[in-house]
Amino acid sequence: MSEENIKAKINHLCKKSKKEFAFPKIYIDEDNDLHYNSLNNIFISSCYIERNGLFYNNNEVLKDIVAYKKELDISDLYLEFDGRDLSVVISPEYNSISEDYFKELCAMSFTIGMINKVQRETDQLVRCQTTLNYLKLLDVKKAFILIQYIIFHNLMTISEVLNIFKLYLCHLDEVSEFSNVNNIMFLQKALFCQFSINDIYFFSPITQ
Repeated sequence: MSEENIKAKINHLCKKSKKEFAFPKIYIDEDNDLHYNSLNNIFISSCYIERNGLFYNNNEVLKDIVAYKKELDISDLYLEFDGRDLSVVISPEYNSISEDYFKELCAMSFTIGMINKVQRETDQLVRCQTTLNYLKLLDVKKAFILIQYIIFHNLMTISEVLNIFKLYLCHLDEVSEFSNVNNIMFLQKALFCQFSINDIYFFSPITQ
């Protein structure tokens, strides 16, 4: 089923909602655990939900959405709400990005220079620091796409990239509480499972 059809169905389910979502960016993972946008990385496990029938916010609506996800056998589902209205639905396909996805990034000559520098550097700490410093200069979305590029081309080990991601995220949280208004678990899944983030709006109150 297309994302548009899924969105239409979930919109219908949301009509019973009587209140806004306190955490409007919700990622339901392959285990049906729910992850919310929050500095504290709030999540509710599927086991807890099954035992108690409880969610964090808007209980009945989320209960119906999870049931619908199971019915369609959807692996991952990402939702964004504007008030009580559903604004974004993404059912991602892992490893779906290609070289074309990075065309805009690669058109930036300075970026190519930085990537080449990283490739030549043999010291892991220097590689990480060089990359982190450059990420801080970029628009937030371009920075995350650069991380995807590094993974796509195996320019660093996954453990190195994960460390860079965490350090960059700490930087964003220090200057703008980035994790409070964006779903970090879904973002991390997009980076490391290699699917597009083009449809996600990353809200960052303070320009880097």
